Amino acid sequence: MMERIWIKENGVCDEEGFSELLNNQIPESCYYVAYQTDGFLSGRSDEINDVDVSKLLEIRIFDDQMEFLARRSALKRSFVWRIADDMTLSENVKQLCNDKDNVYPTEESMYFRIGYQTLDANSDKSNEIIGEDGRIIKTAFMSTVGGQYSLPVAKSTQKIKTKTYYRYDDDGMVSADDFRICSFE
Repeated sequence: MMERIWIKENGVCDEEGFSELLNNQIPESCYYVAYQTDGFLSGRSDEINDVDVSKLLEIRIFDDQMEFLARRSALKRSFVWRIADDMTLSENVKQLCNDKDNVYPTEESMYFRIGYQTLDANSDKSNEIIGEDGRIIKTAFMSTVGGQYSLPVAKSTQKIKTKTYYRYDDDGMVSADDFRICSFE
């Protein structure tokens, strides 16, 4: 089975060192979504200090080119993390093209699929939160069945762009192996 050629870097980190790892991995102008034991948080990367690492189960920090994902199965356990990166994918596909013994596809588009997930939002009942500078900070969305959630986007946002990565076995069989969030649209 081939390697995960979209992974730039990965590792394991305990809770004590996680805040430092997080601060080192946060690019500017990104978004994050975080799943904690007591709720869901989202925001821009400059607001990431709102995340309580002691309650954190999963966090995704992303833009259209990369995603940092860290997750753990339970509190007090170490985080397993990875960086999925489009540049790393492109470079590794180029290396496959130059390998005379390569048995895997040599077209970059054969290693991912772009998808869109529609937000469950009743825009008539959703409210934008505007900052002092006039910038939309978040929208408090009301779902069509009455649930509430907030995202760091305008009320007109309708979907989430995702990228699903494929991996091939030695017989050429493909399987969906990973996904990442790219953007809100």
